[in-house]
Amino acid sequence: MMTADPVAKFIGTVQVHFPRGAKDDDIEAAWMTSMVKFLAPYSERVLAAAAEHILRTRDPRKQGNRWFPSPHECIEACELIKRTIDIKETPLLSYGNRDPSPWAGWRMKLADDLMQTEMGRQAAREGWNGALWNFAREHQRLPKGDDEMRTVRGAAGRFKRALADCEEGRAGAFSSTFAKLGRSIRDKHAAAAKKILGAA
Repeated sequence: MMTADPVAKFIGTVQVHFPRGAKDDDIEAAWMTSMVKFLAPYSERVLAAAAEHILRTRDPRKQGNRWFPSPHECIEACELIKRTIDIKETPLLSYGNRDPSPWAGWRMKLADDLMQTEMGRQAAREGWNGALWNFAREHQRLPKGDDEMRTVRGAAGRFKRALADCEEGRAGAFSSTFAKLGRSIRDKHAAAAKKILGAA
């Protein structure tokens, strides 16, 4: 169990932009005790990254987001960061990757886990999570650099254009069949995005 210092740093970082409002000395002491209890199990590295994640992603314009986040929201951010770090540092052998098939279960499990990172959440918000998942499944990692990011986003764009062509009958005699398949894939990606963002 760590000391309260990393938790205090977490609180100090977050409350610069999300203040805690009026303070009562007795309540303040109880509040700090509870925050240390909830957040002390996390490493200093996780707490620092979680504080930055909250500042980067929390919209103060949304109802209830003007003030300091709840313990649940703080824990959720810490868990997200912890999973991200664990995924990056866990050897691929832990996924039992003996099957070289491009659709092997370990590849899909790894891709699912990689979608729980900040990049995966961004892709889910912006609608290119399907292309990112496929990249992660094929390469056993997330894309690096501008070129690979363009490849992933380009794949998502081509899928949308191809579906639009099928919907409008520009894909020949099988346009309706391809459109039905494309809608099924689109809906699957949308459901996955909701799950990634915690809406499902």
